[in-house]
Amino acid sequence: MAQTENIRIGDLVAGLRSPRPLPPPDLSGAPVLDEWRWHEPPAEPAGRLVLSGVIAAGHPRIPPGRMIVTSTVREIDASDAPRWARTTNSLFRLGVRKGAMPLVLRAALASDWRDAFSQVVDATGAHTLCRDALERCRPMQLAGGDDGPAWRSRRTVARSVTMILRTCGRHCAADAWELLSSDPRDSAHAETIVGILEHDLPRPCPSQIAEIIRGWRLSAARSVPIHEDERDPIVTPRAIAAREPCAPFHARALPDVRPPAYIEALRQGGWRDAAHSLLRQAPENVRSNLERSGFLDAVPSERRRLARRTAEDLERIGRDDLAVGFKIIVVDPFNRDETKWVHDVLDKAAPFDGSDLLLQGWLLLSQGVFPHTEDDTDPVAMARAAAAARLAVAATDPESQVFNHVPSQRPQTRSLSRVVISRLGGLANTVAGREAAQEFKAIVGQALPLAKAPALAPLRSKLADEFPHLEEEIDVLLAAMLDGEPIGIAPTLLVGEPGAGKSRLARRLAHGLGVALHRFDASGSADNAFAGTPRRWSTGEPCFPLEAVRVSGSANPWILIEEIDKCGVGRQNGSLDRALLGFLEPENARAYFDPYLESAVDLGCVGYVLTANDAKAVAKPLRDRLRLIVLPEPSIEHLPQLARAIVDEIAAEAGGDPRWSPHLDDGELAIAETLWPGGSVRQLRTIVTRILSGRQSRARQ
Repeated sequence: MAQTENIRIGDLVAGLRSPRPLPPPDLSGAPVLDEWRWHEPPAEPAGRLVLSGVIAAGHPRIPPGRMIVTSTVREIDASDAPRWARTTNSLFRLGVRKGAMPLVLRAALASDWRDAFSQVVDATGAHTLCRDALERCRPMQLAGGDDGPAWRSRRTVARSVTMILRTCGRHCAADAWELLSSDPRDSAHAETIVGILEHDLPRPCPSQIAEIIRGWRLSAARSVPIHEDERDPIVTPRAIAAREPCAPFHARALPDVRPPAYIEALRQGGWRDAAHSLLRQAPENVRSNLERSGFLDAVPSERRRLARRTAEDLERIGRDDLAVGFKIIVVDPFNRDETKWVHDVLDKAAPFDGSDLLLQGWLLLSQGVFPHTEDDTDPVAMARAAAAARLAVAATDPESQVFNHVPSQRPQTRSLSRVVISRLGGLANTVAGREAAQEFKAIVGQALPLAKAPALAPLRSKLADEFPHLEEEIDVLLAAMLDGEPIGIAPTLLVGEPGAGKSRLARRLAHGLGVALHRFDASGSADNAFAGTPRRWSTGEPCFPLEAVRVSGSANPWILIEEIDKCGVGRQNGSLDRALLGFLEPENARAYFDPYLESAVDLGCVGYVLTANDAKAVAKPLRDRLRLIVLPEPSIEHLPQLARAIVDEIAAEAGGDPRWSPHLDDGELAIAETLWPGGSVRQLRTIVTRILSGRQSRARQ
């Protein structure tokens, strides 16, 4: 089966190969993708290829060391060792390719230092090294015999390249260069190499690698004499191990190897047990913040939001193992992309007791095999149940296919609602009081429904097709939502150049989710009317979010606040940025005192999306309460998809069926390419509108 899949992926890669070389200036600024490999996602459309790997350096929004899955690959270098790949959204330089064995172990198995050096240089990729590293590498190829000065020069240069690579976050390649720079006679350096080799051990551990590690251990302990001429870090460990016969090496008997925090957590029974395990290992401030937020008793959508925010905080302080754990325990078990990510993370971990069972369970979930559990929002329990059920079936009937089923849909969750207005305050016998009672009588004391999320996978695909340059940003916006659960979104600030599609993205996202969206123009606001005005004034009005609740009839509408960076800054009549502060704090929003109703109302489920051209122009107290998402500008490669979406939108606005509106043909696309340099989607819409008008004029002639 795996061989068939490899053949299919090979055919798809062959179809993407580009006959033209990429100009070096284009390649120099591209981010580096290390430990990369091909994937064919299970989702439609069939035949789509993506890359997964570790961002090593150069990405404007993703820090080095972060594992990613790219958008769809459109083109790849045609050489035998591909140097670059162009995806829908980005251009990547391809560094170390993921193989059955890490690069450092492949180098350790080489015949000697020169053979290892050639392998490491080829695998690292000269096109991915900075100029400084390249200049340092050249003398190493010219270094002559094996005398003292030659070895000192080699090690010095290899050590310099190692430091450069580690600074760039390229740890896979840096480990191999560390091996090249090592001296078997130095016990401290030998201990470092032992740690590197043991961390990357494959399963099962080959006997050759076992002997090499044993040689390095003996070198670190100085239990075997090392001759002066034994300086080759590839040959010497084998010679040392050969001089000291001992019992066979066992990978599971490695001393002082502790599994990562997420491995220990996933050994527990369910997500709650795993969360307790992570909390025990977390710093005190992180643990107390989650306990105060009610993390363990939160609904799935809120639990997911809190866990992802905690993971970001942990990554900033270098606790990546805990951050990965918090991300894993809140993944959607019915989302194959997320469960596939968990499987890949576990697959990279060193072999520990129970890891094979964990891998099996997450692999089954990623293949759409779902067991029956009491809680279908618990990914940890579902993975364990999937592995246990598969093992039980295999033990009784190896040929059975009973468990190879995929449910037609996710089980329905219970209906949820929220009472927004419990009662009206103030005097009811006044004219203003009677007007307020009449205006809100339909929802006072009533439980209003919460709009629930539809199937998110099709929505994500639709939005990614309509906004091809915003796939990563769409994933962030949808990250805290679950199919069938009440829609919630963290207060978000979308920042981008004029015409970048900020408002359009918010509208299309709300429309796809089926949630009511109410627009407020911040550029025309110079007071605090957004927060409501008392009923004693002739112009008394409720706060804008409460009015949105009344009009929509739901407890969780969205508010789209346009151009928040252009709101008035006067203080005589208040200001919008200050008025918003109370709505963006969850505790305050759940008991907001509305001056018109003169009573507390629950607006904790209302969502807020703000747009701005310049984040720095937004007041700092307001900016601190918002999740900042910077939208990149589309480029010319996104033109066909953007034009297709614009044509459909124009047809829908005209009251027609988009299916009967032909998209731009090749000639019309060529015209659009000459007129649109990239950037503003609003400008592209104007161009497409003119092209369609010209098409209609020609049809009437």
